[in-house]
Amino acid sequence: MGKVKQTADAALDSRVMVLASDLAGKKLSNSLHGNTGVGLDLDQFVSKCIFFMRSGGSQTDDQRARSLTQERYRGQAALQEDDEDDDTGDGLDWTVLGGQACFPCNRRPPVSSFLLGPLSVQKRARTTQVRRAKSQRQPVGPATRPQELQQSDLKQSENSNLTHLVKGIKAKLEQHIRDGEERVVAELEEIEGNPDEEDTKAACRRHRVYPSCENELCVSLFDFVVNPNSFGQTVENLFYVSFLIREGNAMVTEDNHGLPLLVPSAPRSLQEQRQQNVQKHQAIFSIDYQIWKTLIEAFDIREPLIPHRMPEETNVSANGWYS
Repeated sequence: MGKVKQTADAALDSRVMVLASDLAGKKLSNSLHGNTGVGLDLDQFVSKCIFFMRSGGSQTDDQRARSLTQERYRGQAALQEDDEDDDTGDGLDWTVLGGQACFPCNRRPPVSSFLLGPLSVQKRARTTQVRRAKSQRQPVGPATRPQELQQSDLKQSENSNLTHLVKGIKAKLEQHIRDGEERVVAELEEIEGNPDEEDTKAACRRHRVYPSCENELCVSLFDFVVNPNSFGQTVENLFYVSFLIREGNAMVTEDNHGLPLLVPSAPRSLQEQRQQNVQKHQAIFSIDYQIWKTLIEAFDIREPLIPHRMPEETNVSANGWYS
């Protein structure tokens, strides 16, 4: 195998070795199991053993010269006589066979490890299982059906309805800008002479409206959403305003200082957006407690523009549903 270089040659050599080992195994099995063609002749062996035990262990030269056919005939006759002896009670001299033939050739003591199989074999009886019809399970108690819920069982509060809250915030935004514009105009009319730009800015700050770069009155995004009484509702207001911006009901612009302003707008259709080449931008705004406190001080917010929402009490009805 050391000189083999090709894989095909190695495969052929391996196949020859496998076939040779299989043939050797078959030959050995035939010799051990007494195959008449190859190995030991059982009839001849048994006839010689019977003759050996009947003659007391001695065998003459004349007896050794007998032919194979005579020995087979004698073996068959011996078997018949053995059967007759078993009936009459005469046995063979097994002591002679063991003392002169078996023990000299086998010096190992017969221990329990040489036994093949158990001493007593109990044949298993095959049991057949009888199929029984499945018994129907009887109900233990009274059968109950799922409870059908009605619209009255699920009462939704107006303060917890997202659509209603967003519409209310939009209306509050429009109303605050209208009222602020009217108050600013009325205050400027009371000033004698022509009011300058500083007077206009001061009046807008007092009424919490701010002019944009296009001189359109708006409301500051932070001033509109910040609730000085509740940090949680400030975050909720930002969330609701984001829905207004996404739907196109509000628009974010900037003032002269780059601060965000919020102004109402009319939603555009898809066709109008394509004609005007409207592009949508997404921004992520984060706020924490410290920023919330800073915005309150910076814009001097004392009252929230979006009314404070009182927390509702959760009641459980008789049926076990929250209302």
